[in-house]
Amino acid sequence: MRKVFNLIFLLWFWMVAGLAGQTPQLTISEIQGTGTESPWLAQQVETSGNTVTATAFDRFFIQSPAELEDGDPLTSEGLMVYTGGPPPVSAGDVVRVQGVVMEVGHTTALGGSLLEVAITGTNALLPSPVRLDAAFPGPAPGPFPDLEQVEGMRISFDGTFCGPTNPLSLTPLTANGQRPFREPGIRWPGRPGLPVWDGNPEIFWLDPNALGQPNKTDLVAGQTVSALGVRQQEAIGYVALPSSYLVEGAAEAPPVPPATQDELTIGSINCLQFLPDAPDRITKAKKLAAFIARQMRLPDVVALQEVGTATELDELIFYLKFEDPTAQYEAYLLPGNDQINVAYLVKSTLFGPLVSQLGKDETFGGGFTLHDRPPLLLEALPAQRPDIELTVLNLHMRSLNGIEGPDSSFVRLKRDAQARSVAEMVQSLQGRNLIVLGDFNAFPFTDGYVDVTNQIAGTPSLGALFPVENLVSPPLVNQTASLPAEADRYSFVFEGNAQILDHCLTSELPDLEVSRLAFARGNADFPDFFATNPATPLRASDHDGLVLYLRPREVSGTGQAAIDRLRINSPNPIRPGQWVQWSASEARDARIFNLLGQLVWERRSVREGFAWPALPGEGLYILTLSDGSGGRQSIRLQVRP
Repeated sequence: MRKVFNLIFLLWFWMVAGLAGQTPQLTISEIQGTGTESPWLAQQVETSGNTVTATAFDRFFIQSPAELEDGDPLTSEGLMVYTGGPPPVSAGDVVRVQGVVMEVGHTTALGGSLLEVAITGTNALLPSPVRLDAAFPGPAPGPFPDLEQVEGMRISFDGTFCGPTNPLSLTPLTANGQRPFREPGIRWPGRPGLPVWDGNPEIFWLDPNALGQPNKTDLVAGQTVSALGVRQQEAIGYVALPSSYLVEGAAEAPPVPPATQDELTIGSINCLQFLPDAPDRITKAKKLAAFIARQMRLPDVVALQEVGTATELDELIFYLKFEDPTAQYEAYLLPGNDQINVAYLVKSTLFGPLVSQLGKDETFGGGFTLHDRPPLLLEALPAQRPDIELTVLNLHMRSLNGIEGPDSSFVRLKRDAQARSVAEMVQSLQGRNLIVLGDFNAFPFTDGYVDVTNQIAGTPSLGALFPVENLVSPPLVNQTASLPAEADRYSFVFEGNAQILDHCLTSELPDLEVSRLAFARGNADFPDFFATNPATPLRASDHDGLVLYLRPREVSGTGQAAIDRLRINSPNPIRPGQWVQWSASEARDARIFNLLGQLVWERRSVREGFAWPALPGEGLYILTLSDGSGGRQSIRLQVRP
């Protein structure tokens, strides 16, 4: 009805204007108005005495000279003229333009079939550019964003890219020198009673070749740019069109630190559609192998998300051996309910891996499949400490796509049901050396609708439309919070906003301790420009990989270890025939493992102690004592002939 009314009004206006023999004569600021759309939308108007500031292949920009400015900071003094073809003007021309007011890609413009452009002067001095800096555009959201004030106007800035070039050849940046991060809540204006995120309105975009400058599709987060140009708006946001620009700085992609000899490493990486029908799948396999080897430094366990079949994993292992012939991995994949799956690569440094799927048949909401990629459980024994059982749960949760929009109710319900289901799995695994990791497709905090990570971890939430229920006790620890600097806390970049979607949660770890966690860089900050180059690990995926470093909890170097009522007393180093005893007298089982995780000796129901047996060779061995109630204690002993 409103559109019909506007059309009737427009026809009436044109008729009256035609009878009067004139078109409204307006300044640019009057056409722009004080809102995000022109008050003269869909009307034929004329503006004159303005200077052409820039030209593109199908449009040009004009700006008011100082004497025509209205002095109101809320009204822009710049305007796009959409010609639909090569513009008949040059920068510095003074023009009179008559056309219909329209919105072209969210930018106010003059255009239409009745567009008229007349040059009334040449070689005019271009208006001084508005400087973008740490104060403008500001970080506060509002119904009238700061950059709306300079729509179509000349701008200049020194910016820092906060994400890689996207497929449209646009690169996000800020002029304040700071990296913007995703924060808790629903994007502004949000919903009453729920956390609100400001949306980081300081982010804008660079379109390098919009005004005829060289294109750049290889821009990387962290590089800097100095530019002079004009500003327009598109569906993605506010875009700078440079008439000149200079990019500086090198691309940086630091790997994770090397592990020490006594550290066990658990990694995770989303492989970004590593599927049978993926374009140039072999290049993908080579790049993923290079990323796992060079950037993640070949973790003992690699949890993978977004992989297709065992064939792709075999290809990945093949190219991992090219990277490092000593990297001996076995692949474990159980098909789920979708074409993409979760899987593991496990080194021979883990003994007896057992892999099982959880929740494959669970449903929700009247029979819909709950877990498209069912969580994959790995149970294994580290070869250097086979007395310790390691439990890893690999997750790939439902994405955030559609969380706002026509399918939002279904998406939110599924994300919440998945999180609760995984929380119940976690609770059933309490008491183990449990690591829960993977692509959670969720932030460390609430998105305002569902708080997936805190629901799984059993930790407090800032609030969500679907409240968190306390299902996990004791709570898990989110190890990404231990990163030394907040600037390191991201694994993915979306529209310039750095964020963690890939998490690593741990239980209280009765037999292990976390020494550190690190993200392997080279994906999230890098554009698709690098994705087809098999010689580099850069952009093997769109997620950075994480690596968790673990150490066995220390035992005394004297050969004494106390847990509960048990104390093992043994010479260390020990020789065959020397006596091993312990403080408690009840029956216990004794086992000795070598560092390959192989059982080399055992005796049932030993009571007072035993004489150390003659074992092949010398070196480190692991003695494990256990009782009938599940209690267990281990110690490493140096054996000498």
